[in-house]
Amino acid sequence: MVFGQPGIAIVAELTWREGLRSFRNGPIARHLPSRVAILDVSGAVLARLGDQGRIDEAWGAADPCRPGNFCAPHGLALDPNGDLYVAEVTWTIGTSKGLVSSACHTLQKFAART
Repeated sequence: MVFGQPGIAIVAELTWREGLRSFRNGPIARHLPSRVAILDVSGAVLARLGDQGRIDEAWGAADPCRPGNFCAPHGLALDPNGDLYVAEVTWTIGTSKGLVSSACHTLQKFAART
């Protein structure tokens, strides 16, 4: 999690693969890809990063290696210009398990809109 402009929080949300078990929600019935959410102080979602494609209109897309999508977002940082950097633990979560190619990104930059 990183805090941006006053009242804005940016949160990395890790993937849930089918067959895993959530302590809070029980068994995971379908794959929920990783994403990054931008929230206001009340917790309302202002925006999400990661493809909102046809695979799942509510939660990301199937290809975690496509630019703008995520394999395993883990670290977030903002620079003085407001650009967001998302670091991922791609090898640990994806490549080592044969889920993604070793060419899959481990760092992405999202330029702030001016």
